[in-house]
Amino acid sequence: TRIYVDTNIGNAEDIQVVQRYMQQNNWLAQLTSGDPAAINQYPYDRPHCYLINPLNAYMDMYYATGDKLYLNAVTGGWKIYHNDFEHIGGTIAVCEGGWYPAKSYRLRQHTGELCGSIFWTFLNQQFRLLYPEEEKYTAELEKCIYNVGAANQCENGDILYHAHLIAPKHSHEEESRNTCCEGQGTRLFGALPEFIYKISDDGIYVDLFNESEIIWEQGGEKLKLAQHTAFPYEPEVKMQLSLEKPIKAKIRVRVPGWATKPMDIFINGKKKTTGTPGTYVTLARTWENKDEIRFTLPMSFRLIKYAGIEDGFQGEEAYALEYGPILMAVVGRNVQNNGVANISLTEKELLGKLSPVAGQPLHFMINDREEDNMVYIPYYDVKGDLRDAFTCYPI
Repeated sequence: TRIYVDTNIGNAEDIQVVQRYMQQNNWLAQLTSGDPAAINQYPYDRPHCYLINPLNAYMDMYYATGDKLYLNAVTGGWKIYHNDFEHIGGTIAVCEGGWYPAKSYRLRQHTGELCGSIFWTFLNQQFRLLYPEEEKYTAELEKCIYNVGAANQCENGDILYHAHLIAPKHSHEEESRNTCCEGQGTRLFGALPEFIYKISDDGIYVDLFNESEIIWEQGGEKLKLAQHTAFPYEPEVKMQLSLEKPIKAKIRVRVPGWATKPMDIFINGKKKTTGTPGTYVTLARTWENKDEIRFTLPMSFRLIKYAGIEDGFQGEEAYALEYGPILMAVVGRNVQNNGVANISLTEKELLGKLSPVAGQPLHFMINDREEDNMVYIPYYDVKGDLRDAFTCYPI
């Protein structure tokens, strides 16, 4: 139950009702301790990604009361999901009706349910507003936007229920028939503008990199920031300020944790500072009309070895590939219908042989004669058709 205190749909008495009839102190203590059983064995034998939803509600309780009991439990729950039940790319690796021990990361079961990742996105939104300098929370919702929200929407507008990381992308004909996931998907798409910026008393945070504009008021004066970028297809970002008179403000720019090196930031063409990956750079100055901020996001490839209990690899090593925050998938004639693909290269060799496909942003050919029929594309570009052969975990 979400709590809305002192609004037209809630009051302080609602908190007492929740505490008296719905609050489960034993579960709060288990979450605080970091016990994975609080997720994969709760409430009895049907674990579910929906358990993120009560974490949203308990964070509301912390907002309303200030009681650290709630914050400690929600923080513990966040760590459990992040460390034990999150696939590479941001989908949630637990669902009802199956066996999902901690760090199982099962790929051919009903994990990757859209609802779970939407709840996860909004939980990270709550943390992001509570701890605006903690980059990791923005990084989590960024992954969910690109690798789950965008990946679960079809070209015709339908929204998928599951998003499996090995073919087929969704499970069966239950997809797109007015289930919980379609509703939560529209909730995410409608909320996307909320995630780009954070407004503070002394300025603004730039969290995500999207073509956008924002107008906010500070000290009785209005400021406008316009962000111009083709990210994730291009790494360059330009921001320009519009204001009627000089204003002192702090513009905090996120340097993503996935950045592969420190990021130089330029103001009006001159290098101002360098930011460390996983932090925010504070640009504090008196800003003038048409001041310009530029930087290039240090995007590169990262291979992550599969470490779960999936038995479809027959003892071979499988790796996911990320480019910046974008989860990549292998497609092509050499990918079998069941999502099995073999790349006869070492990890180091593979990274050295990926070359861009002309005219197709974020598509990379494996530049090796034996692998000519396989291409890496963003996972969100994989169609939801049951016949599409792909894998995010080639061997």
